Amino acid sequence: MHMTDSKHEQATKDYFGRSAVEKGGYYDASPDGPRKHSKWQRRIRQIAVRLLDGVVANLGASAESLIDVGCGIGDFAIENAKRYPNLKKVSGSDFSPETIAIARGNAANLSNVSFHEADILAMPFNDKEYDITLCINMLHHIRPAELGQALSELARITRHSLLVEIKNSGNFYYSSPKKHPGGITVYPTDVKTVSRNLGDAGFVLRRKRGIMLFDRLSPMIVLRYDRIGSSR
Repeated sequence: MHMTDSKHEQATKDYFGRSAVEKGGYYDASPDGPRKHSKWQRRIRQIAVRLLDGVVANLGASAESLIDVGCGIGDFAIENAKRYPNLKKVSGSDFSPETIAIARGNAANLSNVSFHEADILAMPFNDKEYDITLCINMLHHIRPAELGQALSELARITRHSLLVEIKNSGNFYYSSPKKHPGGITVYPTDVKTVSRNLGDAGFVLRRKRGIMLFDRLSPMIVLRYDRIGSSR
């Protein structure tokens, strides 16, 4: 996330920094409960993995690199490095130095996994550096005025396929910005807005899966985009 002087960015950074120290980076865990992700985040990851399986199968041997943008403590990036052993390079990026420190410790014995402190609005990666980019449970922290730039950066670093998760403004629960229990603001968006921005960057929507039967009404949706002209 881009660090400006706004109260939103600073509050978000402070919240995730505290969560790293107090909860080991499991920011959605209850203060006195076990350190694990919420059932909704686990469900979103299950959906993302199913879509990712299709991407890896389609790309075959050309699937060599993957990045998880907004990786937190790095557990999902590490999970995917182990799930797809043919990947030569798996990276994670996050704006929180505290969570990146945890991620690096978690991946200390994995030679093909690395983590980077980075701003999603100006990521320190080359154009098309990664075959596959994930951005799960993160875009809702980006203010609407900066969403286009964030999506443009995700597209820039992606050679083939991009998987993003959104909080769906078409659902009544996310029909407007919401205050997170931690005091930060959640900004929902919609498939049309994301597709328009990524379409301008040369990507086309291939798949969408929500946590409910009807994607259109689902509060959370995972979207798979492919660069036009890449493998399906």
